[in-house]
Amino acid sequence: MPGPINVSAIAEAAVRVRPPVAAAAEAMLPFGDDAARALSGTAATGFDRELADMMQLTLDMPRSQRPRIVIVGIGRTPPLTTQSIIEQAAAKGLVPGGDIIATRYADLRIGKERGFVRLAKGTGADGMVVAGQGQQALFLFRGGGNLKPYHLEKIAKIQTVEGATALTDLSAIERLGSKDATNAVLEKIGSPLAATIPVRGADQAISAFDQITTRFGDTTAVLKKVNSLGGKDVHFVTSHDQIREVIAREPDAGFVMQEFLPAAKDQDIRVHGVYDAATGRYRLPNSYVRNRNAFQLTPNLANGGFPTNYILSPWEEQEVLRAMDALAAGSEHPPLHVGLDLFPRKAITASAVERNHRLQEAVRAGTMSLDEAVAASRDTVVIGEAATSAGTKGTE
Repeated sequence: MPGPINVSAIAEAAVRVRPPVAAAAEAMLPFGDDAARALSGTAATGFDRELADMMQLTLDMPRSQRPRIVIVGIGRTPPLTTQSIIEQAAAKGLVPGGDIIATRYADLRIGKERGFVRLAKGTGADGMVVAGQGQQALFLFRGGGNLKPYHLEKIAKIQTVEGATALTDLSAIERLGSKDATNAVLEKIGSPLAATIPVRGADQAISAFDQITTRFGDTTAVLKKVNSLGGKDVHFVTSHDQIREVIAREPDAGFVMQEFLPAAKDQDIRVHGVYDAATGRYRLPNSYVRNRNAFQLTPNLANGGFPTNYILSPWEEQEVLRAMDALAAGSEHPPLHVGLDLFPRKAITASAVERNHRLQEAVRAGTMSLDEAVAASRDTVVIGEAATSAGTKGTE
C-alpha cells in the first residue's frame, strides 16, 4: 500500500520546478517563472502553478506510488484552466481519467464510515474509487467564495478519508474565499491596503462611492465582484447611474468599492508565495509587473497584459510576508500558494526596479541595515487584492 503523501513536497516543487520556456524569455525574466510561462503561451496563475507542481510531483514518484490528481469544481463543464491543465498532463504522460481526473462535488460519493471516495455511477468512470481502499489522491477543491454549505460539508468529509490529501484546509476555504474576506484579515494587522468597502445592492454601493471619492478627492472609484478573477467584473465608475447599471445586472451579488489609483490601471505587481513546511513560513519564488495593453481594461495576463521582471523593495517584501503569514494563521494546513496583487502609487520604471535591487544588495552586503533599507523604501504600493489556493484566485 502506498505511503502517505508528503504535501510539503508540493510546496517545495513550486520553487524547483521550471516549466519549459524559450531561452530568450528565461534570460529576460530571470526571477519570473510565471511571467516566462505567460510568454510561452500558458496562463500564469496560482492555480496553474499548483497543478503543474502536483503533476511534477506525481511524475517524480514510481508509478506504483503515484497519487491521482482530482480537481473538483462546481459546474458540469470544467473551466478552461482545468481543461488546459489536463491537456498539459496528458502531454507529460499522465492519463486523463486515470492519473488526473476533473469532476464536480455532486459526482463524488463518500463510502460507509468514510472508508473511500468514489465517482458517482453514470459519470463515465463507472464508480471508480479515487481515494481510500489503498488508493491515494491529491484533491484540489475549486469554487472559492462560491462554495455553499453542502460543498464545504463534502470537503470536510473527504478530508477524513485515509488516502485523500486535500491541498487546501477547509478552515482556510471558509475564511479566505473572497476579496472582502482577505481584505478584512489584512486590515486587522494594519497592512497597507487600497481603501475598500464591501457592498451589496445599489444603495450601499452608491454610499461607498461617495465616501471614497470624497475621501480621496477623486471622481472615479473601482467596483468589483467579491469573487471575480482574471480582471473580470472590474468597473471604473464615475457616477451613480453607472453603479446602478452594474448592480442591476447581478442585484444579489456581493461587491467591493475600492479607491482608484491611476498608476494601478496600467500596472500592478503579482507576488507569489509558496508555503515551506520546514520553516512554517512563505517563500517568494518570484514577482513580476503586469502591464496593461492598450484598449484593454486591466493589466491582467488573462486580458492580454504582458509581464516584466520586478524585484521587491525591502519594505514591500516585509509587508508581503507579513500579509501572507496573516492569511495562513489559524489553518491546520496553510494554503500552499498565496498570491498578492500590489497596486503602485506611481508608475513602475526600470530605475525603480534597479533601486530596489540596490537596497536588497546593500542589506545582503551589510552596508545597510534592514531597518534602514525598509525606511528608505516605504509606502510605494498598497495591497489591492490577496488570494490563496484556498480562496478566490486559487480555486475559482
